[in-house]
Order: sequence, then C-alpha cells, then structure tokens
Amino acid sequence: MSGKGSLSYPRNSFSGFLKVTDARIRKNPDKLLLTWRTADIFKLAIETDPLRISSAKVNVAQPGFGWPRLHSSGNAFQQAQRFIKDILAKTTSVNKNSKGSKKQAVLDVAKINIKEGSAQYFDERMSPTWQTGISNIAGTIETIQSDKPSTETSFNLSASLAGSPITVLGSAKIFAPHSEGNSLIKVTTLPVDLFQEQIHPLLSIDPSRGIFDFVMNSKWIKGKKSGSTHYTFTSLTAASSESDTSVPIALLSDRKNIFQLYIPLDGNDQQSSRSLFNDTVNVFQTKLIKAKYSPILLAGHDFSDLVTMNTVQSIAGKKTISDQGRNVMGRYSDLVRNHPKLILNIIGMADPVRDGIFLKEKLVAQENTRVNEENKRREMQRKKREKDGTRNKQTSKTTQKKNTFMESNLPLDQGNNFSPIAAKPVTVTDEILRGLAVERAHEVYEQFIEVNNLTPEQLQLSEDVRISQNANQSGNLVVIELSARP
Repeated sequence: MSGKGSLSYPRNSFSGFLKVTDARIRKNPDKLLLTWRTADIFKLAIETDPLRISSAKVNVAQPGFGWPRLHSSGNAFQQAQRFIKDILAKTTSVNKNSKGSKKQAVLDVAKINIKEGSAQYFDERMSPTWQTGISNIAGTIETIQSDKPSTETSFNLSASLAGSPITVLGSAKIFAPHSEGNSLIKVTTLPVDLFQEQIHPLLSIDPSRGIFDFVMNSKWIKGKKSGSTHYTFTSLTAASSESDTSVPIALLSDRKNIFQLYIPLDGNDQQSSRSLFNDTVNVFQTKLIKAKYSPILLAGHDFSDLVTMNTVQSIAGKKTISDQGRNVMGRYSDLVRNHPKLILNIIGMADPVRDGIFLKEKLVAQENTRVNEENKRREMQRKKREKDGTRNKQTSKTTQKKNTFMESNLPLDQGNNFSPIAAKPVTVTDEILRGLAVERAHEVYEQFIEVNNLTPEQLQLSEDVRISQNANQSGNLVVIELSARP
C-alpha cells in the first residue's frame, strides 16, 4: 500500500491518493470475496465514527472474484448488494453515542474503471453444476452510494466467455429494499457444447455442433421482473433424424440454418432464483409438445394454412392429381425451400368407397370388353366351321358321284350354334387398391421433382401404402408427412 494525502488525528480521517497492490478481501478465512493486482484510488476520503469511504475514481487492474448462482442467490442486483455489504461488514465502527452499537461502513464511489478482470462462475441451479471462467472483464461502474437506496448505479462492462464476447450495461438501485433497475446483456457466438452435460439428459440435440447469440433485456420495478431473452441459434443439430427434435429444429431453422427463440422473463424478489438455461429448455420442450400435435405450427404464420392440409388429393379412381392437390404441393414446396432440412414423406392412399366406385366401373368395362371379344372370337369360329362344313358337304357329294367313299371327307358334327359367355362378377380387391395407392405416390413424387423443382434428397417415397377405413372422409389422397435430416 502506498499513497499521498492528509491524515487527521484524533479525528481519524484521511484524504488523498492511495495505491493498493495484491489485495485480498475475505468474508472469512475460507471464503475469498475479492482480489486485485492494483487499485489506484483517487480523491480518497476516509472518515471514522461512523466509517465512511469515498472516492472520485478507482482504477482497478486484474480484479478477481467468484460468482456462485444458487437457488437462494436471488437476482444479480440482490447479489451485488450482498457482495458490497459483505465487504463493508469487515469494516464496521462503534457508535459511541449508541452504547457501543455497531454501524456498518458507508461506501461512496463516483466511478470505478475495471480492466483485465476475471471471475469464476458456477451455477448450481443447473444439473450437473455448470462452471466456467469469465475473462477480460473491462468497463465502468458509476455512482455507488450504499447509504442512499434511491441512487442509481450504472454499469457498462464487457468480457469474454469461452472466447465469446459479452457486454453488460444498465443501471440499478442496488441498495433499494426491492429490486429496481434494468439491464441489457449480449452474448455472441457462444458454442452449444459448453452445455453438453446439461443438455444431454433433457434434449436430443447434438451439443458438439452449433453456436448461439442471445440478448437478454430485463427490467425490475418494485421487486417484479419483466422482459425477454432473444436467442439466435446457428447450425443447431438434432441428435439424429429419428429424434423428436429433428422436425422442430428443421421447421424453426430458415434457409441459412438459423432460428430464433424468445424466452419471456418474469419473477419477483420472493421467488427462488431461476436459471435462464432451465427456462430456455422448458420453452423448447413446449415446442416439442406442440410439434407432436401439429408440427407445421412451428413454421410460423406464413405456413399456417398447411396445418389442415397434409394431403394431396387425386381424382377418384385415378392417379391424376387434382387442382387442389397441385396447390397443396406448391405450398409444401415453398415450405421445404424455406426450411431446407425438411424431408417430405410421400404415402399413397386409396379409398374403397370413392375409388371403389370408379375402379369397379373400370373393371366391369374391362370384363365386358373381354366377354365381347371372346364372343366375337367364338362367333368367328362358328362361322368358319359353318363355312368349312358347307364346303365339306359339297366335296362329299362330288365324291359319291365317282362311286368313291372317303372317310376323311365326312364333316364333323360340331353344330352351327354356340351359347355366348356372360360377364363374370368383378370385385375391387385390396391388392387393386394398393396398386392405385402406389401409382398415386409415384405420381406425386415425380411431379414434386419435375414441376415443383424439388430434389430427390428432399423427398422420401414411402413403401407403405394406406387404404382408407373412414367412410365419412375422402381417401383418394396422397399423405404428406414431415421428417428431417439431422
């Protein structure tokens, strides 16, 4: 410790400049509150009885501290208040006029400049506990007055978390009885894999890939919190194409593989401290639940019409796509182009009732054609036999005149009449219906490629086909279901 100033005695006061190097402040022998390499304290004034420490400016180099977040920690403003009070608690004074009662020291600092600071952050609200180091803390804190609850303390800080930049700015009445203040926190390009152990049990996400930015804007008024956190995820990836996160992530992600997530903030001073990580997971899990009922909802308002349109209609009894079906295909093509991770699964379908009517007419027509052709063939054979029989009779008469008898010239007695065959009953079998369903699926698949300019990688032609069992709903369709690449 070194410095220059005026010391008054017996008043026990000091004013001037003070430099403190390699400082350690402990709450108790086992708990270190704050350290720093150097602190230049300008216009320092120290008064006793009660103890009051004030300064116009403090330049602190390489400060270090621990930052625990527990369920009982409260919000950051409450933590800042307790942190300063813990430091001041080591410098209480005895008020001689109050029969030896102790009075806490007062801290009054106009401005603190910080550089090259560091903190060890650990959050026990997450499971397992998340720990990380914060480095390169720099910036300013202005107007700390521990004896004036209405005073606003402003802060403007920057730091680095795992190589990602952080900025924190705002103001707060940190000594008010209820939390009052506002803050804006920005973090960019933070790797998802920092939270690998915490994510794995909760979400089917590949934590080795993806980064995110977030902006948290919060406000506290009379102990009540409001605001939101806005996330921007880039290249977030599902654990596999079969995981329950694959389609939601694909629908949330745009053409640049980016998606936005908004987390509302609420709470009050009496509630236990909540982890932003846990709130974020809860919001994402809510979207997964929504996706199970209607995944299209995650694609936003632009594609809300597809919520009730997951089928391509075909003309009854044919593979031909109806005009309505072509419109649906156009909308799904737009959906895939806007969300490139999506895959359209194409499943053919047939309706025993609606398709059955036309298929039976077709089968009846085919049977009638077969019968007519067969009867014509038999009629031609009859006429030929009749003609051949007439010729044979003539040959026989000629032979008899020559007194010659040839058994080979005798006509066979086959008769000149025949009974036409009748059409057999026809049945539209499941095999016929499945065949139509397959044709429809192939037709939609080819049209997606040739007309809508999708690629085979964006489509999946299902080997499964379906026969409608609902007499009240049209089944001459091709079903479109969504899957996604991881």
